[in-house]
Amino acid sequence: MAVVLFTCILAAICFRFGSSQIFTPPPPGEKPVISNGIVYNLRHIPVECQEPRVLESRQINYGMVLPENKKWAIMKIYSPYKIQGNIEIPPNTCLYIEPGVTMYFGPGFGMIVNGTLIARGSEENGGRITMTKIPEVSQSGVVTSNPFPTDARLMDGNTTRDGKLELFYQGRWRGVCNKYINYTKIDANVTCQHLGFVWGNFTYHSFSRNKTDYMLFERPRCTGSEKSLFDCPGARNPKITLGKHICDGQQLIGFQCAGLRDDLATSNWRGLEFYNVTVQPQKFGNLYYNKTLTWLEYLDISYAGRDIYRGDGFNHGRASISASPYVPLMNNITVTHGAYDGINMTEIIGPIHIANSTVSHNRGYGIYLETAIGRVLINETDANNNWGDGVKMYMKNYTIYDWELKYPSSGSFCRAAVPSEPSYPFFVYENIIDPSGNKPFDSYDCTREYNTVPGHRITVHFLLMERDPTVTATMKVYDNYKSDSNLIATFAVTNGSFPQSITSKSNRIMINMQYQLPPKPLNSREQRCKTFPYCLRFLLQFWSDEGLDEELRFINSSASNNTGYGLNIQDMRCKVAVNSSVVSGNQYGAGIRIYQGAGEIAINNTMIQNNARCGVNISYAGGYQLVNNSKILSNDGYGLITEYIRLNNTRFEHFLKLEIARSEFTENEWTAVRVGNYCRGGEFLINTTFFFDNKDEAVEYLSCNVTIEGNRPPTNFTLAFNNFRGNRRHGILMSPVINTVGLITNNTFSKHSLGAVRIDNTYDLLVSKWYSKYRVNYKIYENTFTDNDGRYAINMRLTQNSPYQKIEFKFNKVIGNYINDTSIYLNPRNRANAPIIVSSSNIFVQRNYIYNPDSIRDIATHLVDPSITLDGNYNWWGPLTDDKVHEFVHSRIFDKDDRYNLANIEYFPVLREQWLYTQQTTHDIPKYRWVFNRGNKIGGVLDTPGFTAQPNTRYHVDKDIFIIPGATLELKPNTILEFENSIGMVVHGRLKADGIQGSTPVKFTLKNEPDKVAIENRTATVRLVDGKMNMKVDLKWKCSIHGELCATGDGQRRIQLLYVYN
Repeated sequence: MAVVLFTCILAAICFRFGSSQIFTPPPPGEKPVISNGIVYNLRHIPVECQEPRVLESRQINYGMVLPENKKWAIMKIYSPYKIQGNIEIPPNTCLYIEPGVTMYFGPGFGMIVNGTLIARGSEENGGRITMTKIPEVSQSGVVTSNPFPTDARLMDGNTTRDGKLELFYQGRWRGVCNKYINYTKIDANVTCQHLGFVWGNFTYHSFSRNKTDYMLFERPRCTGSEKSLFDCPGARNPKITLGKHICDGQQLIGFQCAGLRDDLATSNWRGLEFYNVTVQPQKFGNLYYNKTLTWLEYLDISYAGRDIYRGDGFNHGRASISASPYVPLMNNITVTHGAYDGINMTEIIGPIHIANSTVSHNRGYGIYLETAIGRVLINETDANNNWGDGVKMYMKNYTIYDWELKYPSSGSFCRAAVPSEPSYPFFVYENIIDPSGNKPFDSYDCTREYNTVPGHRITVHFLLMERDPTVTATMKVYDNYKSDSNLIATFAVTNGSFPQSITSKSNRIMINMQYQLPPKPLNSREQRCKTFPYCLRFLLQFWSDEGLDEELRFINSSASNNTGYGLNIQDMRCKVAVNSSVVSGNQYGAGIRIYQGAGEIAINNTMIQNNARCGVNISYAGGYQLVNNSKILSNDGYGLITEYIRLNNTRFEHFLKLEIARSEFTENEWTAVRVGNYCRGGEFLINTTFFFDNKDEAVEYLSCNVTIEGNRPPTNFTLAFNNFRGNRRHGILMSPVINTVGLITNNTFSKHSLGAVRIDNTYDLLVSKWYSKYRVNYKIYENTFTDNDGRYAINMRLTQNSPYQKIEFKFNKVIGNYINDTSIYLNPRNRANAPIIVSSSNIFVQRNYIYNPDSIRDIATHLVDPSITLDGNYNWWGPLTDDKVHEFVHSRIFDKDDRYNLANIEYFPVLREQWLYTQQTTHDIPKYRWVFNRGNKIGGVLDTPGFTAQPNTRYHVDKDIFIIPGATLELKPNTILEFENSIGMVVHGRLKADGIQGSTPVKFTLKNEPDKVAIENRTATVRLVDGKMNMKVDLKWKCSIHGELCATGDGQRRIQLLYVYN
């Protein structure tokens, strides 16, 4: 009797009748069962794929095009599978892969999915699905494929096959220039082979940048047999030179390469390709969208990416998983060691969800996304150790092949009514001139109102805007209903540049468009608009959700140790969110890069650490930016830099606002936070954030130095409740500060070795003339400056005599700082160090607590203009008796009384008590008057009638002698004035110096300091400041010898120190 073979999967129920077994159909159950070659009880997969027929191993060993409109299954009982051909899944066909299946693919073979693939493993032991290459061994058991080269890369291109060349040379990555001596075709091919490709073309790329390592590599002179550029004869030429400035003024060289070198990834399989997969309409409330049925879960994909089907005779790299225009659902998958991108999704028009996955050690990008709608969620996923970027994402506009077919005029914005309950998403479009040459109705003003369900908000995306040069159009967007108070945005319709996406505050939004057309021609054969026949066209997409429609959500994930950027997002239009993630150790450009576009950026609870050049680089038109509860640490460059593109920007912003809150910036190599100049009235708030031990500025603000556009208010730059400690240069640098209002309040500044705060509008007369017309209104209130030991705690200079500029420095504590002169041998002249330096008369230093006993002085000025008086009164200087307070305060100020050419600082009156708001002052106590003659010491202001020196007397001059009009200084024979270094004399009155005869001359000489060590015997610490670097170096000074210090990186650049004395 014939026996029907069967398999009981897991706990299938078996029925027995005598010696035969009957399983058709099996009873319902929770576990899959195979009966008569069909798998039953697959309730966890779509209905369309249930009850598939089993494919045996022999059926697919050499690949297979599955029969259409069928359901198939690959089961564990025949695993492992060794497949030497492509498995193709046609449209309306489904393939199910059972958990625990292992599939080995031959070189260049894979799966091509146009239907549905269900590859859902399980988390049970042995339940994961594995797809990999056939184990690659030679007869001796040694792997035959060569490793990919790791000392050359192409950066800033559209793919990892094109871009700027960088070579890893002498321990670091370096851009390459060649003095515009083109590489030959052979050189280009060898370079591409060095990169892992086959052939390519030479091109020029971007210009060199500051703070970047370069190498000058002029003529490789390759023969064509080399596999590495370093093996070419020109590489052995000692003329290859290195340095950060060796390529200044030159464009760097780049390449466009193709193919995959024959000795690389020789046994890699093709991967999974999803194109036009089967989708199913989904409904969620008033949302209707297509969702793919394909599902990848608990799936391990490794060693894919070899494409042998291009038809050009070369192998090529391709993504391990590629998809367009819809993508599979991906959960708990691994994609590793691919020969090109790990995951590549292009021309996507559906949502993307990748969860609980790992994408690592791929030769291209980890995840490459090119989407027209966004809605990308990457959750609990690691994109680490990839050769390109961890995640690279482009926001693309729709490709429209036939406008009239897809968007008929009868349904356009101005011609059609709005449904009372629209289904989202939907498109709104307009061709003002239809194919018949008619415009809509008789009006040049169209208004439409759209609504969604309560609790939802509407987001409008601007996908296309085109107009004829003779047409003007303005679009206004209102929240809820049309009124000036509800106006969200107004913008002109321009070619090629679109506004940032707009989201309503309520569940209703109204759009109004007004336009002007050229007159209709009398001749009906003539077009109304000569350049663009439709005159005006736009395409909008509407979406309904509880908040903004987000392009990318990167949550609980990591993008680390990639050769390129960690996250690289280009042309954003609405919102990018990075939450509870790690972005670290990425080796080019930035950990997170936002480039071009406009919109909202939210970085929350994220660690950004040890990235090259920047932790976060935001270079776009503008929008709302939030960095909250995040740590930006030890990046080899900027911590966070924001710059605003004004030329060739693809989108324009509605406003600009940056908020940094509850975050930490520590040990970044360059400026921790650098805010670029924005000229449309933005807002910047840095709040409750720590800035510790950064190796450059902690915060640098670059203000707009031209007239702000559209009569908008000045930029508001405010810092509150922050802690700045131990930053190598400044806590805050604002140079210049113009077109700015704001507040620095309740911050603490400590342990800075140069200065805590510097606000400087320069002393240059021509620049000051330009700056003087711009507004500044700034308040520095209730901060603490303590334990700083640099040149100053705070240094302030606005544009002198500008009526539009003002700083109030009030209610601050400047206490316990250690500020002394830069040199222990030279007295200051015009740039004395002090805890407080104020250098323009529109700065008011009042009602502060100033007490720095370990500093040489408390307040100084650098303003060279003795006609100016600066306000430094109503301050508390510590507990002093009334009879000593003014004398003490005078001794703590460095101004006109010390150097005649400096401005005067008015300290009178001072506060009598520590409460800075008190009205108790020393107005009733006479001002202290400096005494010119103090025994054998003289100096300072000489009042009328004057002073007569005693003959044969030696006087020590410790301050500039300032002889005011009407006063006389008479020096008798053999009088000697010994001036301290940097001290001089100015005569506005009368100087009488008559030695009478040669034996009794009046002498002016430099005071000899017997307690000072001779210069040739000094060993001292030298501090280099106010340049690109600060450093301290112990040097043994010797006369007539230059000292050379090697800068970090190479021997080409040195800092030369020359000690000159007379």
